[in-house]
This record gives sequence, C-alpha cells and structure tokens, in this order.
Amino acid sequence: MNQYAQKIHQIIQKKPDERIAYLGDETTRELINALAEQEDGNILWLDADQRPLITLPEELKKELAEIDVLIYAITKQYGDERAFRDELNTYIEERGGRVGNLLDATQEVLASAFTGDIREIIDRTEHVYEKMQQQKQVLLSSPAGTHALIRFDTNKYSWLASTGVIQRAKTRNLLPAEVYTYPASVDGTIVIDGAYAPLASHPQKEELLEQLKGTPIYWIVREGVIQEIRCADPELLRIARKAIQVDENAARIGEFGMGTNTGIKTFLGHVMHDEKYPGVHIAHGHGYPKQTGAPYTSTQHADGILRKPSVQLLDGTYIIKKGAYQIS
Repeated sequence: MNQYAQKIHQIIQKKPDERIAYLGDETTRELINALAEQEDGNILWLDADQRPLITLPEELKKELAEIDVLIYAITKQYGDERAFRDELNTYIEERGGRVGNLLDATQEVLASAFTGDIREIIDRTEHVYEKMQQQKQVLLSSPAGTHALIRFDTNKYSWLASTGVIQRAKTRNLLPAEVYTYPASVDGTIVIDGAYAPLASHPQKEELLEQLKGTPIYWIVREGVIQEIRCADPELLRIARKAIQVDENAARIGEFGMGTNTGIKTFLGHVMHDEKYPGVHIAHGHGYPKQTGAPYTSTQHADGILRKPSVQLLDGTYIIKKGAYQIS
C-alpha cells in the first residue's frame, strides 16, 4: 500500500502547519496505516458494532475538533451512511478544514486509479476544465447510439475540476480525476454501456456489468429529464426504471462529467473509480447544488458511463473522439 499512500499524499498537498487525521475501519487498516507512515497524524477507527452510523458521534467530534485535514477510507457495506458522512464533511469544513474520502477503496481500485502520473493527470484535468468553461453546448455521441445535445450556462451553473486535490466544500473525492457540471439542458438519446451506479450493490454486479456491454441501457431525454428507458435485458431494465423513481427529481439529468484519468483502463463496478475513466459520464438525480448551482435536490445520484464517447464542439473540433482525448 505504500506506493499508493505516496501518490495519495501527493494530491492531498498537506501544508506544514496543517494537522491531519485518518479515519478508517476494519477493511482499510493497511491503507490507513500506510498513509500515516507517509505523513504522521491521528489515526481513528470506526467501531463495527455502532454501524451503520446515522449521525456524527460526539466522541468523534471531540477527536476531530482541532483537525485541519481529514482523510477517511471506509467501507459502504454497512448500509446507508450518507447522513453521517455529510455531517462529518460539514463539521470539518465549517472549521476551515479539508476533507478527502476513499470510499470502498480496495487494492484493485487503488492500483487502477493511481497507475498514471499524478502531475500529468492534474494538468490534463485543469486543461479540460478551462476548455469546457468556454463552451455553450456540445454534441455527445457514441458507437452504441448516443446522440444528444448538451447545453451549458456558466452564468448559472459552475464547472468543477476534481483532480484529487481536495478543496474545502468543493472537492472531497481523492480518486483522480474528472471535470463536471450541472447541464442547463439535455436532449437526445444517451446509451449507457460502460457502467451504471445502481449495479454496484447488486448481487450479480459482475454479470450485469458484462451484460451491459451487449444490452445497454437507453435513456430518452427531453429538456433534461429521462422520459423513457429501453433495454433488451429485463433485469437491467427493471433496475434502471426503479432508479429514476426514487423521488420526484430522480429522473432529471443532474451531472455531465468527463473522466480524465487516462491511467484507468477498465471498469470495476466502483462508481467513484469508474467515473474517472477517460470519457463521459452522465448522472440522473442529485446535481450537487452547493457546488454547481443545480436548482433542486434529490436523494438519488446515479452515474451512467459511456464507452468510446465523442464530445464535439460547435466549431466541429473534438474534446474527445471515440474515447480518446484530443487535447493534452
């Protein structure tokens, strides 16, 4: 784990005067200990008997009261702990601190996400970020049949660059890298044939991810809302239809994102990893309103990832062509 710990600290960019703490559980002991070996700090562990946590325990608050940087690597296998994680993030950030997470970060995930040159990935991400902020619309297509017009409004909705370098209240995901925004409008057909977030917790995850290649999920989108879902596989169709019915905003397109980690070569069924795959991911549901300015909230956020997408600009040039970046 030491080689990954070194690269993780490279993107944490801890300042000399910052106090750092590491929070882990029984699944991440090796990683947490390796991180602390690279940069000394307080090590804290979650008690399995108290999980799933629905709120931030008072004793943990006391331990974190003087912390400037918190890195947590924990498993999601205990159930829904989003409320706990939200409270944890807010608690640190309201005191001016930074938070970085590595949720379900297995050795396979770390090996894939941190294979590439970190400096090169950060530079590419920042370049894509600068380029996309200038765009009013793009044409999204893919060999599987995607054909959609995506419009942006940078006066209302912000682009963000998630390089892994954590920023207070903006970037918390330590797996590099992506740029994303809330799209002002989406119209067309989007074909999900790479990975899909609701499959991550399915007992037959691997089989369904493989099935997705040959029988992809089709979203028919009008004015930013999924109007219809098609899929030749009955189980994939059931999962996809259920996912847009979670709440009144679950069918809205909440994110247009571009993964920029060219070191990632395959999908693992781990959402935070797979969305960094070089290309495009589209999510329905929550649009991260605090970060992007999206005008609604949702309890759903389900990323769908495209294989070999193309992103074409108004002038006919490409940012991505068949899954390959056309800019450095």
